Amino acid sequence: LALHPQHRSSLLARERTMAMAMTTTTPSQSHSQPLPVILLLFLLSAAIPHLILEAAAAEQDEQQPITLADCPNKCGNMSIPYPFGMKPGCFREGFQVTCNDSFNPHRAYLANSGAYQHIFEEHDRVEISWSRSSSRSRRGCCEAALPEALPITVLGLAFTVSQTNTLFKTNPCSYAMVVESLWYNFSTPDMYGYEVLPNRYPRGVPFVIDFSIPNGSCPAKGQPPPPDYACVSGNSSCANATSGQGYVCKCLDHYDGNPYIVNGCQDINECKLRDLYPCSADGVCKNRLGGYDCPCKPGMKGDGIKGTCADKFPIAARVILGGIGGVFVIAAISLLILLHKEKKKTREFYEKNGGRTLEKANFIKLFEKEKLKPILKSSNFIGKGAFGEVYKGLLDNEQVAVKKPITGSVLENEQFANEVIIQSQIIHKNIVRLVGCCLEVDAPILVYEFLCNGSLDDILHDNRKVPLNLGVRLSIAAESADGLVYMHSKTSTKILHGDVKPANILLDDKFVPKISDFGISRLIARDIQHTGSIIGDMSYMDPVYLQTGLLTEKSDVYSFGVVILELISRKKATHSDGGSLVNNFLEAYKKEKKATPLFDEEIAVTEDLKILDSLASIAVECLNLDVDQRPWMTDVAERLIILDRSRKSQFTLHVPV
Repeated sequence: LALHPQHRSSLLARERTMAMAMTTTTPSQSHSQPLPVILLLFLLSAAIPHLILEAAAAEQDEQQPITLADCPNKCGNMSIPYPFGMKPGCFREGFQVTCNDSFNPHRAYLANSGAYQHIFEEHDRVEISWSRSSSRSRRGCCEAALPEALPITVLGLAFTVSQTNTLFKTNPCSYAMVVESLWYNFSTPDMYGYEVLPNRYPRGVPFVIDFSIPNGSCPAKGQPPPPDYACVSGNSSCANATSGQGYVCKCLDHYDGNPYIVNGCQDINECKLRDLYPCSADGVCKNRLGGYDCPCKPGMKGDGIKGTCADKFPIAARVILGGIGGVFVIAAISLLILLHKEKKKTREFYEKNGGRTLEKANFIKLFEKEKLKPILKSSNFIGKGAFGEVYKGLLDNEQVAVKKPITGSVLENEQFANEVIIQSQIIHKNIVRLVGCCLEVDAPILVYEFLCNGSLDDILHDNRKVPLNLGVRLSIAAESADGLVYMHSKTSTKILHGDVKPANILLDDKFVPKISDFGISRLIARDIQHTGSIIGDMSYMDPVYLQTGLLTEKSDVYSFGVVILELISRKKATHSDGGSLVNNFLEAYKKEKKATPLFDEEIAVTEDLKILDSLASIAVECLNLDVDQRPWMTDVAERLIILDRSRKSQFTLHVPV
């Protein structure tokens, strides 16, 4: 291998890549013939050291250019990077390579350029130093580096070792070779003659070259580079040659490629080269232009590059947090279990209360428990009765009264469902309309239309003493009776109220009465109290019903008689002193056949006394202890309607025109 004298400094053997390997033999084994050395140029892997940071870097971008545009970059399976090149215009002066295609694979050689300058010729002498600490020191072979400061141009000739060398008197060397550092592995047959190596390595031994750009140096700081400056790539730097003249180009740290071509140095993805650019398992590798970062994972602190990532929280804090988390997990699981049980229980209640049957009834609304929860608050509470608690609320833009039983119920689902169906079909102006119900609780919650004036009991006995003339009272009595008649005889199934009293007669904004708390309410209330038969206010209860437990239409007639007495007297059925309105009224009526002293002063005017006496007479008949002597509800309603019409016509006649 030789160079033109003009480019003597462009090819220099370096200590990093070249060593002298020598074998020793006994004198009888020595030969005088030289061992040929075939020098193989591995240009891609050694000519430009910075082109391949590592093999993995080459894999990073196989398409990254290494030559000038439109220039061949291969000789056989060997890459030829610029400044080397094979075609005119593809290499820098002094770096031409020829590709010999007579070999398989093809071989690359530095092109001959005329005269040769030989530094080592046959029989020339080179002194090397060797010590027993050499890494290759062993019996039969030694290896030593060539001097770094000595510029060497290597010829394709053999090396021999003088037998008169006094340094190897005990084990004189028989031959030597220039070879890539650390490549040669000693084998005992190598000691018996130089012809062994050519047989083992017919293609020769590997030899790695180093080079520099001759006839120039790196520009001084702040000075522009010369016109023929070789380091043309961005992100590259210049370094003066350590041996001889010239300079070399290299890519900056964290860049890789060919610094001798434009844009040849490209950013390295350090995250793909973890062996060269460490990032611990607790770090998150993030590539950036000209470097990389390795911050610790969330929840950790430290340096991922140095491998010092550690949890932000100490063990004690983690234990505490873990304990708290465990409590929350247990609480969440418990909550899920409770919700599952609650859902299961809700479904059981729904089916027990006749949900399957009522699903088929299109005229009744079935409300979910969650929808009624906002209404069932203490702020919406408006009253309490035998049935339970009553709340006022808004459902589907309609004012409603929600009636919630006080305790649980053990009603049979078919019984309750049938009552709901019956009552939902009742459409009468004097009967409270059932809007719907909720079946997802133990005792069903009922939803009725809301009446703003409350109950008749509130109007009659409230401390505010709302003015109530006889005409309004008579209309309330007549229309309430009409509602009871409808229940007794005009529905598909006879409905007995069982607890007729002023508290169960509700009034709208025009004082139109509506009967409430019958049918379903009575059914649930009876089941709650477990009386089996008798349920209701004793002050209005039919004595016969109390004795026999048999509820009939005449039982409602008796209770309605007490209601008439309260309307005309505005006194409670049971006095605060324990006295009974019924007893007092009946005693007075027996004596004088009238009860004028008991009439409410507000309505006891002369022109209305006759109507009041008629009302008292109807009440007495309803209160007869002989059931057979009591009138039917239809009779009571007709007589009250007649009285109401009579008074209205009488009132019309007396009104001045």
